[in-house]
Amino acid sequence: MTTTKHLELHFRNDKDQLKKITINQARPDINADQAKQALEAIQQAGGFLDEKGLNPYAKVAGASYVTRTVDTVYEVPEEA
Repeated sequence: MTTTKHLELHFRNDKDQLKKITINQARPDINADQAKQALEAIQQAGGFLDEKGLNPYAKVAGASYVTRTVDTVYEVPEEA
């Protein structure tokens, strides 16, 4: 069994579609104020455009830790 935890920063683009930034090795103790400051700094930096010319970080939408557990049922053994 393998468990991983990462931080997702959520935004809305210019068309109100959800976009996210995933941080794989974030500190495990980030609080709401710290997350808000990071989100607002990215949003206020501006200058980001996606392939469609939309700002992917137009609006701050939140942050969350995501924990994923994988329980392998079968795995092919490595050859020696």
